[in-house]
Amino acid sequence: MSIVVLYCAFLVSVCLPLGRVAGQEVTSQTPSSMGLGFGLVHPDNNIFTWLDYLGPNFVRAFFHPFVYSSEPEYNTQDWRQFVSNSWRNGEYGNQFGVSFAGENVIDPDSFRTAVNDFRFRVQNGPVGMGIAEFLEKNHKEVNWNELLRRMTESADGITLMQQGIPEDYVKKLQDRDVGIMAVWDWDCTELEFLSTDPADPDYYRERFEDYRVMYIGGAWMAEHGITDIELYNEPDKDSCIDRTRWNSSYKIKSQALQDAFADYSIKSGVEIKPYIIAPATAASFPTNFAGDIIKDINMTFLADEPDENWRVLDAYSFHAYGSLPSGCTTISPTCSPSNGHKLRTKFDNARDNLDIRGYQDMDIHISEFNCYTFRTAEQLAGMHVMDEPSTSACVAAQIGSLYVRRKITKSISLHKIAQNRVTSVPSKVGKNGVLYGDTINPPFYASGSSKSAEVYRMILDRSLTGSGANKRGEKDVFKVYSRTHSFTSVNDIVLAWALKNDRSVSIFLVNQGWFNEEVEVDISQYGTMPNSMIVVSSVGNNEKMTSTLHGEVSGTIPVGTSSLITFNVPPNTVQEAQIPTVTSKVETNQAEAAVVLSPSSTATQGQGFRITSDNSDEPSVLVIKVDDYPQQSNVIYTILQLHVTKESTNTEPEIVTVFGYKNSDWNENGLSWSNFGMLRTYTTPLNAAKDNVINWNDDNLVIVGHVTIPPSSFIKQEGTFVRVDITSFVQSGIRTFAMVRMIRYDQTGSGDSTLPQDKPQGIYYISSLKDSNESFRPLVMRSIEAKDAPSPPFDPIPPLESPNPPPPPPPPPPVCSYQGKYMIQALTCDRRYIAHSLSSSNRKVSLKSWRQAKNPRRTWKIKSETKQGDPTTLFASGRRTKYSYLAGTRIPSLQQKDELVRFYPVQSDDCSIVQLVSHNRAVKGRKAFLGTKSDCSGLRWSYSRVANGNKRYQFRLKPI
Repeated sequence: MSIVVLYCAFLVSVCLPLGRVAGQEVTSQTPSSMGLGFGLVHPDNNIFTWLDYLGPNFVRAFFHPFVYSSEPEYNTQDWRQFVSNSWRNGEYGNQFGVSFAGENVIDPDSFRTAVNDFRFRVQNGPVGMGIAEFLEKNHKEVNWNELLRRMTESADGITLMQQGIPEDYVKKLQDRDVGIMAVWDWDCTELEFLSTDPADPDYYRERFEDYRVMYIGGAWMAEHGITDIELYNEPDKDSCIDRTRWNSSYKIKSQALQDAFADYSIKSGVEIKPYIIAPATAASFPTNFAGDIIKDINMTFLADEPDENWRVLDAYSFHAYGSLPSGCTTISPTCSPSNGHKLRTKFDNARDNLDIRGYQDMDIHISEFNCYTFRTAEQLAGMHVMDEPSTSACVAAQIGSLYVRRKITKSISLHKIAQNRVTSVPSKVGKNGVLYGDTINPPFYASGSSKSAEVYRMILDRSLTGSGANKRGEKDVFKVYSRTHSFTSVNDIVLAWALKNDRSVSIFLVNQGWFNEEVEVDISQYGTMPNSMIVVSSVGNNEKMTSTLHGEVSGTIPVGTSSLITFNVPPNTVQEAQIPTVTSKVETNQAEAAVVLSPSSTATQGQGFRITSDNSDEPSVLVIKVDDYPQQSNVIYTILQLHVTKESTNTEPEIVTVFGYKNSDWNENGLSWSNFGMLRTYTTPLNAAKDNVINWNDDNLVIVGHVTIPPSSFIKQEGTFVRVDITSFVQSGIRTFAMVRMIRYDQTGSGDSTLPQDKPQGIYYISSLKDSNESFRPLVMRSIEAKDAPSPPFDPIPPLESPNPPPPPPPPPPVCSYQGKYMIQALTCDRRYIAHSLSSSNRKVSLKSWRQAKNPRRTWKIKSETKQGDPTTLFASGRRTKYSYLAGTRIPSLQQKDELVRFYPVQSDDCSIVQLVSHNRAVKGRKAFLGTKSDCSGLRWSYSRVANGNKRYQFRLKPI
């Protein structure tokens, strides 16, 4: 039976005059490559299943064969000591700075001779012999095998095992046609240049070691077809390398790489060249590191004159991070990333510096970016920051800041794919990984995604086109027109851009702020059609702020004959609105089969599916089979919809992972836990991520997405719907889908730095195929191009001008000055005052009675000689800090110097009655006003449309 059900979950506004219909305007292009920093790559774990799900077209991988060991024969991280052979009982002498011919490298001539001799030996070695075998067989005077075996086998220790085996994961990446940006992680921590004097023989010994280890890395990468190579990771953050040491090291490293690739080409008969990317600095263009490498771009080591036929680098790179403000120990409106345009600002700085130096055509790669660094503030925050809606909105805004302007980077790489276990910090977790995983028990399975991962996946899916080796960006990014927001200013809280697909357009809306935003968009500019259905997917918060969203389909909007749509974007939320650009029709069909599986019971097919998620009972999994749809090219989207009933018992939002399974040869009576291959044998209650019930070794398994079960207290009596986009999976022939509540991350750390576990709890009830209400049954909703049913054009948009004459201008505001000490009294709350704490550790501001707010807690110093409406500073009198201000935040608090308020006198003849308006939240006329709760029990902030004329949002300044 086919059931057509159209559900609207967003406010739709029509017939709002926008003026003229704007034409399509291209603002930029998506980067050609969009990647992830790679890690957690044990050969037996599931990281590649998650990589396939996230969908980048390259990874940035560190090849780090250098290992610290207390035993000198294995301690390759101290290269000077390792090559000295002091541990080899005199069998070989000290080989530090000794050429392969046995000569000491002590001056420019011996350096050149040693390099040429090394290259000659490699070029004339047996054909087909790799660099590792060549060194092991021919040059035992250094134990090269101890270094290079790290490329082919796993080293001891958990941290090293999490780095993976390069020989293993390089092949897996290349089999998937996923590109690699490599870092041969050889830096000054392995070999510090102790000498900076060219007259010192050790100067050349050190630099020859730098050359030959980098050459070996280059040879290994050439053998494995890896050409994109970053020269050095963040030299401006290494205390062991300064400007002088850097100026010789980068030239040597680049020369070694280019020589290694040239020699491999000669020996193999296949020409291959490295694409060298530098300097990969933490700052966007530090003069001491970036300026010098560009200035001497044609200078080789030891050269007196530039060589126009040789260049140190082919492309430029840098890193861009944000972080919690200093002193923050939790996430709040004043302790959040708020870095939306930092990526853009840093890119512009790098681009401008290259342009003025004559390198307008040089590619720029942002090889690491994120909204958090690995710094103490995040480690103390006591939560998984990458899962915070504010962080995921920041990640999207970072990318959006590049998309809304014309110049664009060649590649970006979100750092990094997975969290690592780090015992040196209180939380025990390196917190800028976007995937969670078991970091204690090999093989270190990745166990779940953060909201930052979901945002990046959503953007990657629309920014990159094609598949395999042809998967790339360079898609046109279109401007989004709105009379409510500009989307281009560096101060905009909301960003928006559009990307066109084959039969639809995706409009991205990013709200970085802490208040709801209504964004009006004219969708007709993209060739969209009337009488269609918009599908909105979201990461962040739902519209009513009662639950979170994890990349699922959060709502649908029917489009009539008006092209003006108002999207309601909750705080710290990213939305993607997919809108058909062809005449379309929506078809809905019930699922073919659905059962609930538990380890020790038979499959359940009753009126409702009872899914147990916590360890109070056996876990259960919902398995659904959809129809065998033809793999049509005219499908716009395919959505799986489930109905959650009021009987559910979870008290918190529960993120449920949706899997696809390639084998659909089952029926409701024959499927069981034991014969459903994607489930492992159940032996242990769900107490940790390692207990998750998924059999990751089953090659039929794919990750589809997530749905979030809202807290049961917010589910209406008639229930609610959850939806997930299954378009590409159905198109590839997958018909079986399974819902599994997994533990995404374990508890780590202790005390104030404890990161709580993502603990499943509650029971979810999903309506079954036998539900008496047909619209509640599991169904598939498909939007398909309908060429046989052309749609009429959109209704004409009326002009913006109003036929009514404009009202007369208001009288000019009064000019008020404030100087001295004041009490701030609530106008509608008798003898209630804004009070502050005297303690420097307490930043809260509250509404207190005269008795509670003893002097000087109710006393504020006001210093303003400016006119009404300009920033006015309030110092908290008697407080033991240098600065204490009343901040414009959702939760009133004392905050930093740049968080000011504005005083707006309410009456033209009385400057003492004022409104307190958030300075840093003023966006396009929508300001946050401070007021009191209706029962005078505390303070609150609200929008201007609520506060306007309301005396609860007015205060009297009483001079003391």
